[in-house]
Amino acid sequence: METVSRLALPVLFVQFTNHSLGWIKMLQHLYTGRRYFGVDPGTIDAVAVAGACGVEAYAVRSLAELAAHVADFAPRPRPLYLDVEVPHMIDYTPPVPAWDRGPSGDAERPVY
Repeated sequence: METVSRLALPVLFVQFTNHSLGWIKMLQHLYTGRRYFGVDPGTIDAVAVAGACGVEAYAVRSLAELAAHVADFAPRPRPLYLDVEVPHMIDYTPPVPAWDRGPSGDAERPVY
């Protein structure tokens, strides 16, 4: 981000934040008896980190906010960071075929 800021590159960063290492946590949720290890880091203020790098940054909490920021970026491209909070994977399982079987009790871990 510092390089993008220093060179004033027209980059729109969009981070989807679920406050965990979601993919790994979901694997632990489905296949290790819901024993979680090392997947819930402390809170990181990503907007402050981007700002410290010199990038204009916002926490986005609604679809309307996201649309407004993207619409603002289009006519005047610049370094811009949007931190979009999304639901936790544990609450809403992503459409991964092998994971669809996990909540029903199929504990056979897929090979990736």
